[in-house]
Amino acid sequence: MPSQLEVDSSVSLISQINGLFNRCFKYGYYLKVNTVEDLIESANYKLFKKFTKSTALPPPLLPSI
Repeated sequence: MPSQLEVDSSVSLISQINGLFNRCFKYGYYLKVNTVEDLIESANYKLFKKFTKSTALPPPLLPSI
């Protein structure tokens, strides 16, 4: 389990990265405001989609129908 110091520093770093994303949007480098949470959610969704495609898994690992 992470210590409180590790959690606090992670929250601080995420806030700094989100601030960078906001400045990038403000100055026109991004078309929409992104957050670290948005990027993680998007990556998780893309990974889930890859694993749920029938071509992504070898046939012996697929459950029988």
